[in-house]
Amino acid sequence: RLVEELYESEYGYPAWPEEMREPEYFRREMARMRVDPRHNSNLGRSAREQEFWNAAARLPWAKVLMRREQHWADRKSQWLEQYSTVVRANRGRREVG
Repeated sequence: RLVEELYESEYGYPAWPEEMREPEYFRREMARMRVDPRHNSNLGRSAREQEFWNAAARLPWAKVLMRREQHWADRKSQWLEQYSTVVRANRGRREVG
């Protein structure tokens, strides 16, 4: 939980909604998803079907996960650009020196 708050405050990651921060939230969510077809449209559906993945991506907590994953991917891209700039600058310094 402290790590999550650090990521959100220091690194700008999208925040989890308050109700999803409760320890019991995912226990209740997973229990409903195992038995309630109104709550989980993927019950009885094969993971090979595209609609399985579409329905999974529409879940509220999946949307938060995808936003956080995209934020991480954007940060990684920025780190790689910065690294590339440092490597080019170091190579230039070696050639000059």
